[in-house]
Amino acid sequence: MYNILLAISGLTPQIVTETFFALSVQKKIKIDEIYVITTQLGKKVLEGKTSSPAISLNTELKNLCKDYNLPIPKFTFKRNVIVATEETTKLYDVKTDRDNVLFPNKAAEIFSKLTTDANTALHVSLSGGRKSMSAHLALVLSLFARSQDKLYHVLTEEKFESKNFYPKSAEEIAALVLAEIPFVRLRSLNSPYLKKGKKYYDIVLATQRRLSFLTNNQKLILELKKRVLRYGENSIRLTPKEIALYIAFIEAKISSSKVLSKHEIISKNFALEMKNVLEENFNYYFDSKGKASEWTQKGLDFEQFLSLKSKINKKITELFDDVSLREEFEIQTNKIYGDSQYFIKAPKEKLAVNYE
Repeated sequence: MYNILLAISGLTPQIVTETFFALSVQKKIKIDEIYVITTQLGKKVLEGKTSSPAISLNTELKNLCKDYNLPIPKFTFKRNVIVATEETTKLYDVKTDRDNVLFPNKAAEIFSKLTTDANTALHVSLSGGRKSMSAHLALVLSLFARSQDKLYHVLTEEKFESKNFYPKSAEEIAALVLAEIPFVRLRSLNSPYLKKGKKYYDIVLATQRRLSFLTNNQKLILELKKRVLRYGENSIRLTPKEIALYIAFIEAKISSSKVLSKHEIISKNFALEMKNVLEENFNYYFDSKGKASEWTQKGLDFEQFLSLKSKINKKITELFDDVSLREEFEIQTNKIYGDSQYFIKAPKEKLAVNYE
């Protein structure tokens, strides 16, 4: 696992090295790389441009690793220090409403990048920076975090604050405490939105809509005999053949939450199940020699399936104004070379069939 320390820093860059020390020395976690999110002023502090004599984070980090015989993590001011930016305007501080939009947008951009690789683990420090920066970082992390990602707060006694960049005595080591903070991970709810490069506020809205959808009592109900698909007060009519196809996906989801592969969909068994739905519910009769019933003998032609899927999905759009809600019930595709998979994304609790 590639371990990344992600910290925020304002006017006290010692927070970064103290957190690195606590993770590396006290927790025995090898940190491979460090990223720091800061403001334009904070970057100057990290570089030692605001102090006399100049004391930079990079120098102190190397000194720490030398003193405690630790491998030096990847860290450069150019690559690993990130200043909130929008349209080339660097964020000087986090005070105004506009600042409090820029910072979480930048944090969301960073988390989106650093959580793409499943072989990385983020160790996120809330210490440092303004309180609003810490709050934003924790909230954004909650949207992106995976099971291996952790959140921390580092503390020391007041007399040691800002004294050194890292503990240099047994007393300082004993005073340094790294607390792991539990938090709610929402990535499984909103992962589709994280891949689209949306702004923080858009991800929050999408996540809230997803939570509302999962917690309300509404279901998509297929009224089999009436040939109606209903959600709340809205309804659409499907043709018998469209129903025969769509009910196969509903039943697959309700019974086992399984997906259906292209191979299964064009099989004779799948065609037989569709035929049975049509005969039992819509008084269909298939002449084994008739051209119109060839698919019931040989299996559904894949182009036939794609056409039916397209028609069903187009009708489902009429049920919902919200695109994300509509996508829950459309027949979705997971493209895999040679045998793609097809499924309904919504949880099985959101689906029902009225057979009467």
